[in-house]
Amino acid sequence: MKQTLLSILSFCLALCSLWAQQNFALSSRQISIQGTAHQELAPAITVRNLTSRPLELSWELAYKNLPSEWTAQICDKTCHTLEAKTPVFVLAPYEATTLQVNFSANGAEGMGLIDLQLMESKKRTESTRVAFTATAQHSHLPAARGGNGAQRIYPNPVEQAYFMLQDDDNTVRQIAVYDALGLKVSEFAVNGANERYYIHQLPEGRYFLRLLDEKGRTIRTTRMEKKNP
Repeated sequence: MKQTLLSILSFCLALCSLWAQQNFALSSRQISIQGTAHQELAPAITVRNLTSRPLELSWELAYKNLPSEWTAQICDKTCHTLEAKTPVFVLAPYEATTLQVNFSANGAEGMGLIDLQLMESKKRTESTRVAFTATAQHSHLPAARGGNGAQRIYPNPVEQAYFMLQDDDNTVRQIAVYDALGLKVSEFAVNGANERYYIHQLPEGRYFLRLLDEKGRTIRTTRMEKKNP
C-alpha cells in the first residue's frame, strides 16, 4: 500500500512539473540573423501562452557580447534598453507575442550576442535561456577571384577535419571561431597561404568566424557550416 501511494505521489509530482513547463511555449531557443552593417538586425522568436488564464512573464539579461560601436534593444510588447531590470509583460489566454532583439551595428562589421532568461514572474527559479545572434557585414566588399570578396574560407560547408583561408589582400593575421551562442571555441594564427585550420574536435553545426588584422580589428565576419562525415 505504501509503495502504491509513493508511486501515485511520484506520478502527480511529475505531472505537475510537466504542466509547469507547458505554461508557455517558444518557437525557438536560439535564433540567428545576418545582414549589412548599415541596417537594423532583429532576430525574433514567438512566445505563446498555453493556458486558459492570463500569464505574467518576465526576462533578465543573462549575457551580452557586442562590438563597441553596436547598440541593442530588447522588445517584448514594448522595447527596453539593456539596462532594464526584469521587465514584465502579460499574455492573455492562448495569446502569442514576439520577443526580439534589435541590433544596430551603426556601420561596424561584427557579431553580437544577447542571451535572455525568460520566466514566469511568480516562478523566477524556473527560467528558459534564449540566445539571439546577429552578424553584420559591409554591403560592398572588394571583389576577389570567384566574386566572394577579398577573404573567404573554404570548403564551406566543411566536411572534413579542416578549412582553409583565401586572403587576396594578405591582411588576415588571426581567425577566431565562435559557436551559434557566441562563445569562442577555437582560435588560429595566420602565418601564410595554404595553411590548414583543423576543427575536427568541434561538433557539427553553424559557426561564425572573425577574420582579424594585425591589430586585432575585425576585417570580416563570415559564417561556416561544419558537417561531420
